[in-house]
Amino acid sequence: MRVVRASPEVDVDVESSTVLVDAALTPTEIGPPSGPRPERRGVPASLAERYEDIHFLGEGGMGTVYRGRDPRLGRTVALKLLKDSDPDLWRRFLQEARAQAKIEHDNVCRIYEAGEADGEPFIAMQYIEGEPLSKVAGRLSLEQRVKVMREVSAAVHEAHRLGLIHRDLKPGNILVEVGADGDIKPYVMDFGLAREVADRGETVTGAVVGTPAFMSPEQARGDVRTLDRRSDVYSLGATLYDLVADHPPFVAPHAWKLLMRVAFEDAPALGKVKKGVPADLETIVMKCLERDPGRRYDSARALAADLQRFLDGEPIQARRASLGYVLWKKARKHKLATAVGGVVFVAALALGGVWVKARQQAAAEARLAQELGERVKEMELFLRAAYELPLHDVERERDVVRRKLSAIEGRIKDAGPVGEGPGHYALGRGYLALGDPEKAREHLEKAVGAGYRSPELEYALGRTLGELYRRALAETKRITNEEERKKREADLAAALRNPALGHLRAAGGADIEAPAYVEGLIALYEGRNEEARAKAKEAFEQAPWMYEAKKLEADALFAEGSKYRHDAAFDWDKMMASFGPAAEAYKVAAEMAESDPEVHRAACELWEKMGWAADASGKLPDRELDLGDAACARAVEASSRDGAARVQRAMMSYLRFWAAHYHGQAIDAVEAAALRAVEEAVRFRPHDLMALYERATTLYLQTTVRAGRGEHVDVTNAVEAYENVLNIEPRFTWALNELGQTYLLKAEFDRRHGEDPRALLESASKRFDQAMEADPSFTLPLFGRIRANIYGLEYEVEHGLDAKKRVSSLEDAVARIDREKLGGFLPAYYAAKSLRVRAAYERGMGADPRPSLTAGVARIHAFATPGAENGFLLRELAELRLMEAEHSLSAGLVPLPKLDPLRSAVQKEADGDASELELHDLLARMDLFANRADPEGRKDQGQRLDAAAALLDPVVAKERNDPRPYQTLAEIYAQKATWREARGENAGADVTAGLAMAEKALAIHPHSPRTLVAKGALFLVQARASRGEERKKAARAASGAFAAAFQENPRLSASHAAAAKEANGITESQESSQQGDPGTGRGRPPASRSRESSR
Repeated sequence: MRVVRASPEVDVDVESSTVLVDAALTPTEIGPPSGPRPERRGVPASLAERYEDIHFLGEGGMGTVYRGRDPRLGRTVALKLLKDSDPDLWRRFLQEARAQAKIEHDNVCRIYEAGEADGEPFIAMQYIEGEPLSKVAGRLSLEQRVKVMREVSAAVHEAHRLGLIHRDLKPGNILVEVGADGDIKPYVMDFGLAREVADRGETVTGAVVGTPAFMSPEQARGDVRTLDRRSDVYSLGATLYDLVADHPPFVAPHAWKLLMRVAFEDAPALGKVKKGVPADLETIVMKCLERDPGRRYDSARALAADLQRFLDGEPIQARRASLGYVLWKKARKHKLATAVGGVVFVAALALGGVWVKARQQAAAEARLAQELGERVKEMELFLRAAYELPLHDVERERDVVRRKLSAIEGRIKDAGPVGEGPGHYALGRGYLALGDPEKAREHLEKAVGAGYRSPELEYALGRTLGELYRRALAETKRITNEEERKKREADLAAALRNPALGHLRAAGGADIEAPAYVEGLIALYEGRNEEARAKAKEAFEQAPWMYEAKKLEADALFAEGSKYRHDAAFDWDKMMASFGPAAEAYKVAAEMAESDPEVHRAACELWEKMGWAADASGKLPDRELDLGDAACARAVEASSRDGAARVQRAMMSYLRFWAAHYHGQAIDAVEAAALRAVEEAVRFRPHDLMALYERATTLYLQTTVRAGRGEHVDVTNAVEAYENVLNIEPRFTWALNELGQTYLLKAEFDRRHGEDPRALLESASKRFDQAMEADPSFTLPLFGRIRANIYGLEYEVEHGLDAKKRVSSLEDAVARIDREKLGGFLPAYYAAKSLRVRAAYERGMGADPRPSLTAGVARIHAFATPGAENGFLLRELAELRLMEAEHSLSAGLVPLPKLDPLRSAVQKEADGDASELELHDLLARMDLFANRADPEGRKDQGQRLDAAAALLDPVVAKERNDPRPYQTLAEIYAQKATWREARGENAGADVTAGLAMAEKALAIHPHSPRTLVAKGALFLVQARASRGEERKKAARAASGAFAAAFQENPRLSASHAAAAKEANGITESQESSQQGDPGTGRGRPPASRSRESSR
């Protein structure tokens, strides 16, 4: 839990963990409160006016804390308000403010203001954005823990110097703030129990105040008048002991036992409890924990100084106890043990009244623990039976358990502080049985905070933290940056795994069905997967009814096989050596627990990973998809509310959608199913990162499919979905890259529809840059950057714009790919494509494109020998050779490159799908060039042009939202019409067909210079063949088309000037003829001009 508040009271319930016993109370006065705890009525009106932006942070047994902003001083403060109107509590509350306000130290929370608002006491204090030391300790190194305690000791010394004793020092009363630079700064909090040394009459003799596990022996005995600064030194030592050993010096399940141990026993030697502790550090800690105050450090400053010596590697001042003193203490201990029932014990009871109430509390706690223990065992058995019933929705049974947990919560309130330990323990086990480890952890840690400990609690908390660790560790797979991933894994190990292991090891005496199961969990969390598998098998032999052991076996196999899956060091055989047996183990567990949704969800996840691996191996993942779908369906059927099962089903559905798309299978039904699955997952888990990501990536795939079909592309929903993901995790590299790809899809669609795509391309490049910044080794965004520059350069070439900057950016992107020395064909493919688009730019600028074209061909053949190119490289090679031939023809260079062998290879590649757009368009353009290249030598030009058009007939049989096939058909009909005209034949049908294709292309891309030129050529043929008004109308249309083309790309005017001039001439001639002889409409140019133009 993240704590952001000015006092840890809001998450560490001081009233439950602090004993307050008054000897003057009679037994009837000692017991749990009869009514519910008071609740605050809200922030007093005067404070609401005084401070801005007030937000509730949390509450404890006595106070409520809010965050607010002081507009007069421009700072954020924490406002602490009292919940009760009891005068004694008011006095203690303001006493805390007075005590803490005296101290000015960097490591003590500052008090800004205290007083009454509308008749209620309040404290305005420093707002500290941190967590209690008890929460942070697991993430700190030993050196950091010692540094923290050195600073805390120095701060406590400042309080002592001012005459204040804290009396409740413990990890929960130390907040730790981590700065932006990683610097750790502790703050001493909560001086609510502090008193001045001179104030001897403040506390009644015999009152025990503080937290038992961290209080000094004299404090535990209720000997208030002997408390001095050395009592705080003991508490500092106990806190450091807890930081090193992961538990305080004394632990007991009942408060009275804990008080007895603190009061009359010597603390266990730190070195025996925690192996490997440096000897000097152990000496320092044990000196603090001397029962005789005279043998402790004389001051907190002396302790801080020795801790600094330890950190500096210098000799410490403390010395180990002599052998004689150790023997004397042992003798004294045995003597005390024999006299426990005698005078000393009776005197302790008489003086403090401690044991009277402690025993009453212990008895009440024991009765409640037994009662709730029976309840929780009943719930666990009830759920076990429900899970083992035939497949059905277990939420009915889970609701029964939830109602029982609500009743336990009511029982806790009725019992008061004595019920908090056993009550929260029971709630934690109940939520663990329900499969809710987050809530289980919350309650189990509250039980620990209330001083409740047992082997069964350790077992439950170990399992809870272990499950949270397993889930969080699985999420690290999405972090592509290896350094960040390892850091995240280390953080999780410190925060979850290590504490889980500590709790499981401390569960030695727990009543567990199969002890080997605990050993297997420990091995699994430590990464010893083979040992975990062996222990799981042993546990299953010990308890053959325990399906959890079979699931543990499968989990261990899954963890081992995951080292070799498609998103790791991929090795199909090694992966299957573990995944195969894992599938069998999950199957056994699922047969035993047919209605446990988590078992089926885990099996579904296994099949999903196997499906991706099969696909990566070039295999159709049909078997994996079918078995995974079935497992996910069972998981969903087993729980109508389980969000995790829905998220996993969404992941499985996406895999089926993806496989259907890339393997050319029927896609409509699986697309619809995938969309339904992701929407359901998000509905169940609206803030779950993977649910949101699955929706985003499914929408991206849907957009890809539509773009591939030439359909309308709308990326609004996909972009919004990715932005929702990145709002949660801004450095999610896969999401950043796919969002960039989404922008590219839209940019290319817009370019082909006459829109300027450059703003979208900038957005795409920005996301690619962010992905590469998050993980420089993540190479997919590099190809995205190349595509963005290619699309931008194609747009600028199409419209005759200056593209020097774009060419330079494209060269840089290709060079970066080359520096990475990546394998596969993509570097060669994108390098060749980049050089071809650059050549198109050079050609448009009047420069020689052949060096770029030659370099592009060389890049392809450096990867694949001629004739061995794959489909992508073959297509790019054909485009390069076609552009080279077109340039040679227009420049009058001979001989022209031979395209026939290459065309045959492209034809073979295209034969598999007659409706495939790009390959058939390429074939048609190659045939179109062949006719232009030899207009006189071929007798079958008409047939060849008809054949070229026939290549695109299947492509345009269904309406396309892509202008390219229509543009090419317009050009084919324009060339055929010109050929017919030159032969003296009627070209009217070809003109009509060509203009129809041109109009379809322009309906999609209204600003296409290429289509406008073809349209102008078609109208020019029509004008030559027409008379009168029709001739004039066609000539004007031709002139208008050429003018529009030149407006879109002024550089085209040079290559098409003659045709435009002819169209303008016809128009002018017609107008002149009409002026001179209106009504005749004559004035057709000589046939020789027409033939010349036709060439």
